[in-house]
Amino acid sequence: MPAFFSSFGVLEWTLVIVAALLVCYSVYLAIDQRGSLRFVVPREPVNAVVAAAVAVLGIGYFVVRGAQPNDFSACCVLVAAGASLALVRSGMGPHGIYQGGMRVGWDRIERVESVAVAGGVSVRYTMRGAERELVLLGADAGAVEAFLADMRKIH
Repeated sequence: MPAFFSSFGVLEWTLVIVAALLVCYSVYLAIDQRGSLRFVVPREPVNAVVAAAVAVLGIGYFVVRGAQPNDFSACCVLVAAGASLALVRSGMGPHGIYQGGMRVGWDRIERVESVAVAGGVSVRYTMRGAERELVLLGADAGAVEAFLADMRKIH
């Protein structure tokens, strides 16, 4: 083992493992979304700035603190969070509804309905008794309802 990692304790290794898992999950979700998303929530321009700022904050923290091994784990977590913010999108597709960095499969959704709102469509869905809302700006209400009807038939 390199000398850099010799001072790592359980907490540091745990944080590095969590960061690695977060990056792997974010890449998996981004690949899954690339082939699945039919309706996408548009990203705000500030999203890229926040993702980059979080990653730069992590690297800056590591460098400013003198590149100490114990600070490497915090750097990894912040860079992984920035990567997750940059990669993962919100929307809806044949595999499920993507929101908040998670995918909810159609088989786990108890009820779903769409309502036309100014500038788009609001999709309300219930999972485990909790109702959530996904606003698809710029989406066509008829296309969303037709897609939801197809998903209801399949699932």
